[in-house]
Amino acid sequence: MQQGLVLVRSNAELQREELQRVEQQQEAEQRQQELVNSQLAGYITRQFELAKRLKDPIEKRMLKSVRQINSRYSDEKAKEILAQGLPLIYMSLTSVKCRAAKSWIRDVLMPAGDRPWSLKPTPVPSLPPEIAERIRMRVEHDAQQFMAATGQGITPGMMQDVATQLAKKVKQQLDKEAVNRMERMADHIEDQLVEGGWDREFDDVISDVEDFPGAILKGPVVRRRKKLSWNAQNGTAAVENKIAPEVERVSPFNFYPGVGVVEPDDGDCFEYHEYSADDLFDLIGLPGYDETRIRQALNDYEGGLQDWSRGSLSSQQMQARGEDVGAHNEAKKIGAVEFWGSVKGKMLQDWGMTAEQAPDPEAMYDIMAVLVGRHVICVRFNPEPLGRKPYAKACFEDVPGSFWGKGVPELIEDCQDVCNAATRAMVANMGIASGPQVAVNTGSIPPGQDVTNIFPWKIWQLDYSKTGGSSRPPIDFFQPNPMTEGLMKVFEKFSQLADEYSGIPAYTYGSANVGGAARTASGLSMLMNAASKAIKNVIRHVDSGILKNTIDMFYCWNMLWHPDPSIKGDAQVVARGALSLVAKEQNQMRVQELLQQTANPIDMQIIGLPGRAKMLRRALQGVDVGGDEVIPSEEELQQMLAQQAQMQQQAQMQQPPAELNAAGQPMDGPQ
Repeated sequence: MQQGLVLVRSNAELQREELQRVEQQQEAEQRQQELVNSQLAGYITRQFELAKRLKDPIEKRMLKSVRQINSRYSDEKAKEILAQGLPLIYMSLTSVKCRAAKSWIRDVLMPAGDRPWSLKPTPVPSLPPEIAERIRMRVEHDAQQFMAATGQGITPGMMQDVATQLAKKVKQQLDKEAVNRMERMADHIEDQLVEGGWDREFDDVISDVEDFPGAILKGPVVRRRKKLSWNAQNGTAAVENKIAPEVERVSPFNFYPGVGVVEPDDGDCFEYHEYSADDLFDLIGLPGYDETRIRQALNDYEGGLQDWSRGSLSSQQMQARGEDVGAHNEAKKIGAVEFWGSVKGKMLQDWGMTAEQAPDPEAMYDIMAVLVGRHVICVRFNPEPLGRKPYAKACFEDVPGSFWGKGVPELIEDCQDVCNAATRAMVANMGIASGPQVAVNTGSIPPGQDVTNIFPWKIWQLDYSKTGGSSRPPIDFFQPNPMTEGLMKVFEKFSQLADEYSGIPAYTYGSANVGGAARTASGLSMLMNAASKAIKNVIRHVDSGILKNTIDMFYCWNMLWHPDPSIKGDAQVVARGALSLVAKEQNQMRVQELLQQTANPIDMQIIGLPGRAKMLRRALQGVDVGGDEVIPSEEELQQMLAQQAQMQQQAQMQQPPAELNAAGQPMDGPQ
């Protein structure tokens, strides 16, 4: 009988085989995960490439606008000008117009001591049930006390009257409570905007409105920021991580609308980011971000990632502004694409979401995803209930049916080119006509004599035998005709056309070179009112496109996530930038007139001290001395009125009784 052989292996071999098996399993899982990840990554990449191709002509227009604002020619244009022997002079007509438009719009949309938006309750405000019930019970209790005090019986007619009065009082109390809630909500949103960098970001957005075909503001963007908190008792400081909504200006170069998108909520949108390694690492721990994929992206792109031809576009921007391109190219930035749009549930399930999160594989889900190279490092559902995206857009001049409009540089592009050409020709003509031209008959000049060196009392040695005794002067002088007057008229004409094309006349920003009706105060006032119509249209675009949408998004965010119920209620956002441009000065004049007209005893009895105080506060808005600093509050006014009434009552009690005559009536005077 033959005994079988027994295979004997050492522990080291068994451990090595087990390690190889685990590595093979991990590699298989990684390949499967990369395949699954590439489905969503590939979809986002394809859609982004399509959006980028659609935006190529827009980027060329924006680069041209940057050069125009910074008074720089393109390299091709500069070579052509130099080849013609003309100077590289660029008249800064566009930058002047853009600065004037920015100042004008800033005065309206960023007023001192006021905000260009407000929150108003809806006509039928909806409050929490407990608030409405408490108000109803309080008003009903007051009505019952009134009926008990009068001692009148309750009849059906009285019940109807009481019910009607009760409904009116409840409606008044509901309206008052809704107004108070909206005031608290507006104050809270303003505090969030101030802490979230609103002034700086909105100021940059206003610049984009004039400079580019479109301006984009993003918000609310929830971020975790470090903040100092101070202990008032001992004066110590503590650093805390605070999560709060912020706003940020998105560069028009970095925003890519999808196919057929006119407004950001119409379809897919893409935003390009450039992260440093530290920025990318700080995303670990935020909701929706996958730590494993972030670390894989950091390892794969340790030397930086500049895909999708973005490095070339950034360099062109810096070159158009006249900045150093080398420093940007040396920075190891990692490019990322933030995607807002709809994808199928199957892609989300393959990426790692559960069936509970994305139950229908064929349904479309609104998501936000971040793609870094081939790694989708973040996927989360759009938190906005209506599926709105956190982007707001406005243009200086809208183009119907297009996401992008036109900015000031494009509106006056032809005028700028003609003014530049006229100035180049004028400078060249000034140089030629600055001195006489000299014609020398070289036939009568002996060899070796320097004809280029001309000075007073110079002696010319001539040889007329070579010219056959010609009587023609050996040297002629003639003066080229100066053309500066005609060229200056061309420049002035096209400068005036730039005023009309842009809607920003020179007299609106203090230019002294104006004539006609602008030379008189009344004529200038009429021209200013006419010119404001064009800028009012721009402000309406910012009102409806950016202000209203952004404030409404902040309002919705606070209604969903803020823990304080006392600020919540139905509201509508009112952007009053364009309205304030029309009515601001007129309203201030009307308040001053009303103060003068009501400064009499009869009107004071009607409006009282509280009404007069409200009028004074309104008149002092926008003044360095605020109304709250010099005018008592309503509580203080009520205390003052109560003290005055008490003093009058005491004075009446201290007066001696009047003497009566024989008829029992008070006597007018001593008998």
